[in-house]
Amino acid sequence: MRGRSEGGIWASAWLAVAAVIALGGVGVGAAGPADLLKIAPPTHEAFIYVDVAQMRTTKLYQDLEKDLLNESVRAGLAEFEQFTGMRLPDDLDIAAASGKIAQETKGCIYLRGRMDRQRIEAVLSANPGYTEISKPSGKIIGFLDEGKGTMSYLSFLKDDLVVVGQKDAVEASVGAAGGQSPSLADNAKVEAQIAGAGTDPMVLILALRPQSLPPDLIGVPIIQNIQSGLLTLVSGPTTMTVSARLEAESPEMAATWLEAIRGLIAIGQLQQKSLKLAEVAQHASAAQDGKTVAVRLEFNAAKAGEVVRQAVAAKRTRADMSQEPSSAQW
Repeated sequence: MRGRSEGGIWASAWLAVAAVIALGGVGVGAAGPADLLKIAPPTHEAFIYVDVAQMRTTKLYQDLEKDLLNESVRAGLAEFEQFTGMRLPDDLDIAAASGKIAQETKGCIYLRGRMDRQRIEAVLSANPGYTEISKPSGKIIGFLDEGKGTMSYLSFLKDDLVVVGQKDAVEASVGAAGGQSPSLADNAKVEAQIAGAGTDPMVLILALRPQSLPPDLIGVPIIQNIQSGLLTLVSGPTTMTVSARLEAESPEMAATWLEAIRGLIAIGQLQQKSLKLAEVAQHASAAQDGKTVAVRLEFNAAKAGEVVRQAVAAKRTRADMSQEPSSAQW
């Protein structure tokens, strides 16, 4: 295959999916995040899940589709379709990623949907770095990302489910999928967070306290004391709900967080009118249960859509203005 390398194509496809991660929708019964947590490596500390099939049903997505999937993005997706037989975003049902917080390149991308497995394997077989690793649970294919000069690895866990990433991470995922090794779902903190996540989230973001904090997060009190965190986005026809659960080191620390969060909510309620958010924000609450603080924010889905559309339009205007030649160039 000519043009962009296979590794670059997988990366650009994930970015295209991530571009619409904040949109809301109505559930369509796709497999939930708990299923993918069962194939995520146990050493990973962060997990992001997007129900793309659910997202596509939303009016907000349909209104913003032209802005999100602009000409350059569509060109990248067309190249991805040539390689995989998957037409994004229509053929993609679930997109997820997991990894270590301080090691961005050591993670996995998981894609579930309709794709041409035979075509993908045939294209990769012509890659100069092509290798095969046999595992009890299946085959892992290694290929060279010629743009970066590094190897990436891919495995079909099912015909409609593929995992892509670095060798160690993909091997761990394949082992977990086959039951030969543990998964992130076996972590007690993950189990507790998922149990309180509710059903059918469109977006779910899970984070555990990393073994080593990135330098830019050292010294941030809430980061230093957080043990685990979960954020979900659930959207219905009229209401969009964002929920967060933060686990502290102790009930006393959780009480401190609760006081600070309630203060922020109070400030936000006072500023709603001046920020023209009165019709968008419908409800905000925070509560404590032992070492856990739960926050719930509800928004008017239609009005939130208007705010997003205005933000997208404003960003486009600023981008256009920045590209205009200055008077000195004339």
